[in-house]
Amino acid sequence: MPVQGGTPLGTVDASRASSWTPVDKDGVAEVVGVRKCSSSSGRARRPRAKAVGDELIANREVELGRTLTPNERTECFQIAAYRTRTPKLDG
Repeated sequence: MPVQGGTPLGTVDASRASSWTPVDKDGVAEVVGVRKCSSSSGRARRPRAKAVGDELIANREVELGRTLTPNERTECFQIAAYRTRTPKLDG
């Protein structure tokens, strides 16, 4: 499991947040009290990432012949997020 700052990615460090929303059907939980992204790029990217994630999930379910687990769905949405990011340009 990848680790960032001593905490495995995908885990919640209780010392960093007072409370979280329930995990939704896509495996996403939000920190209570943190405002949603207000930038136009954030609003535009979410639907694209969701569409790519839904497509990845559909393809994987056909491939496996079963419904994905919540952890597998989360992994698909993480891949979708990476694929829909704007490339970083050096220098």
